[in-house]
Parts: sequence; C-alpha cells; structure tokens
Amino acid sequence: MTEILAFYHLQEALEEIGIEIRNHYQDLLIQPDEKGYNRIATGNLLNSVDFLVTRGNTNIWVELHLEDYWKYLEYGTQPHWPPLDKIKDWIVIKPVLPRPENGKLPTQDQLAYLIGRKISREGTPARYYLNKTIDELNNWISRKINDAVTEDLEDDVNLIFIKYFK
Repeated sequence: MTEILAFYHLQEALEEIGIEIRNHYQDLLIQPDEKGYNRIATGNLLNSVDFLVTRGNTNIWVELHLEDYWKYLEYGTQPHWPPLDKIKDWIVIKPVLPRPENGKLPTQDQLAYLIGRKISREGTPARYYLNKTIDELNNWISRKINDAVTEDLEDDVNLIFIKYFK
C-alpha cells in the first residue's frame, strides 16, 4: 500500500531535474569559446558530470557530482604561478599548437612558461557554467518541484480519505 508523505512524484521530478541540469551543463561545457576554439581538453570534467537523488528520513535532495577542478573553471583563479608540469600535460592533451615568435617556434617548455606567465599575471577567467545552468533552468525547476509536491499532496489527501473515511 502507498504510504502517506512518500513524495514519489517529487523524487521522480528531482530525477528529471538532475538529468536536465547534467545535460544543460554539459552543453555549456562543449560550446566553443569567444574565439571559436574548442574548450575540451581531456573531457574528464564533461564525462564526470553526474547526479544522484537521495532520500533521507525527512528529505529528498539532488547531488551533482563533478571533477574537483570544476570550481576553477566556474569561478576562475587569481593570478598565480601554475605547476608547469600540468601546463605541459595540458599542451599535449589539448593540443596547443605554438605560433612562431620572432621567427622561432617555442619549445614545449617555453610554451608552458609563456602560458604560466600569463596565468601568473591575469589568473584564469570565470566561466560560471553551473550558475548559468541553474539560472536558465530556475523557473522550470521551480514549476517542476511545485507540480510534483502538489501531486504528492493530492495523492496523500485522497489516500487519507480512502483509508479513514471509507
């Protein structure tokens, strides 16, 4: 028998919300940047995006799971010297093709240094993909939750009437 205050519709709505947030966030991640360049290097962040709907005793929630470095993409970084070995790895994975400077093609070490120097001066820009995702889906999410809770409460009222007033 169905139990009162089980919120099955809400759980189903949160599953749909998790799917929509995941898909929308991934869509933003794969969009080319302002210059038309592909932003994806390893695809680790893109492929890590997942969610989990969890039920506690008195609540239900959605958790979004992402690679730990999502926050640096989301909020950017202050100027700092990045680890040059990580920059070199990124140059190979991306790949970053060096442009001749003063008629000479920079080596991988020189290119990593130049990129690191720029980050040390400017930091990295914030992208706010997760914030954009939530902002763009906010009205839909609110309606989805409201509709689900309304359905759950209607089911509960009907169940109470059937169980106690029949």
